[in-house]
Amino acid sequence: MNHQEYNGWYNYETWLFDIHFSPDDFKEEIEELRREIPNGSIRQRILLSEHLSNWFDEYIDGQIKESGFLTALLNSAASEVNFDDIAETWLSK
Repeated sequence: MNHQEYNGWYNYETWLFDIHFSPDDFKEEIEELRREIPNGSIRQRILLSEHLSNWFDEYIDGQIKESGFLTALLNSAASEVNFDDIAETWLSK
């Protein structure tokens, strides 16, 4: 898959997610992962990535009330967010 890095992130959509949300928004989840799984492990990153992806899907569903062009456009952009990149960066902070 082709992507164009943006401001040090995997792509524009990933950067955009990071500027609107932060590790502080998921502090409890990150702290729980750090308690239960060794820091720096791939499993820790994967679990946070999955949590962020699922949370974002629910967030979008709560924002969109209709289907159509704008919904398809938003879902297309949302599918480009690289949650692995975000999880890896946030866990390293």
